[in-house]
Amino acid sequence: MRTIIVFIVVTIVVKVDHSNTPLFCQSFNNKLIVGHGGGYPGFITRSRTCMEDNIQVIVLTNTNSNLASILNDAIFDMIYKINTKIFEGAEINNYYNGIYRGRWGDITISNIGSKLVSFSPETNNPLTDWSILKNTEGTQFINTDKLGYGSPGEKIMFDKQKSPNSITTSSGKLIKVQ
Repeated sequence: MRTIIVFIVVTIVVKVDHSNTPLFCQSFNNKLIVGHGGGYPGFITRSRTCMEDNIQVIVLTNTNSNLASILNDAIFDMIYKINTKIFEGAEINNYYNGIYRGRWGDITISNIGSKLVSFSPETNNPLTDWSILKNTEGTQFINTDKLGYGSPGEKIMFDKQKSPNSITTSSGKLIKVQ
C-alpha cells in the first residue's frame, strides 16, 4: 500500500464578520487572530493566523485529543508573550542547546538572547514551565526562577564552553543526547 500526503494551502483575504464565520476569531495584542480546527477519527488539526504580522501556526496531530489546540496555543504564546526585555544583552551562543539526560529524567536547554532557559521536554507549554538560567561565570549558570523547571538557586555547570557533552546539577550528571 502506498501512502500519499498532499498539503494544499489556500490563502483567502476576507473581511471577517465576528458574528457569522466558521473561523475562530480572537484579539491578541490588539491584533486579529483567526483560525480553524477539526479533523476526522485519528487526526486533529488546529491553525491560527495573524495576517498583520504574517504569522501562521498549523499543528497536525494523529490523535483524537485536544493536543493540536494546546500546542497551537503554546506556540502562539511563545511568539507573543515572551518578555524580551529580560533577555536583552550579549547573546549566548547556541552551543549549550540540547536535551540532557540523567537519572531523574531529561532537561531541555535553549538560548534566548542573553540567557538560557530550561524546561522538561514533556511539557505542553515551555513558556509556562521554564526556568531562566543566568550565567554567573564561565560555563556556570544559576536558576533564577522561583517557579518553573528545576530548583531556585540551583547551579548548572557545563563540562565545556564549546559543544558541551554534559552538565552537572544538584541532581547529578546529565549527558547530552546526540
